[in-house]
Amino acid sequence: MSLGTQLNINIDSDLMKQIKKNAVQSEMSIGSYVNILLKCYLTNKDLEGHNEIKMERLDKIESKLILINNYLDKFKI
Repeated sequence: MSLGTQLNINIDSDLMKQIKKNAVQSEMSIGSYVNILLKCYLTNKDLEGHNEIKMERLDKIESKLILINNYLDKFKI
């Protein structure tokens, strides 16, 4: 994500707690979470779908790393 413009806003404390909670659950920074949330809202995209794509990508990478690790285990002395 490219650097953007900083925006300082006042936000309801309960809403901020929910944003923090959701960002942690999504394993994202608050800034990244709010950016994606706003983009999804403005483009009518589903935030869940965005996370699913990332999880699918991570699963593929993890599978490849397991294969590489298993291959390298054959060469251990």
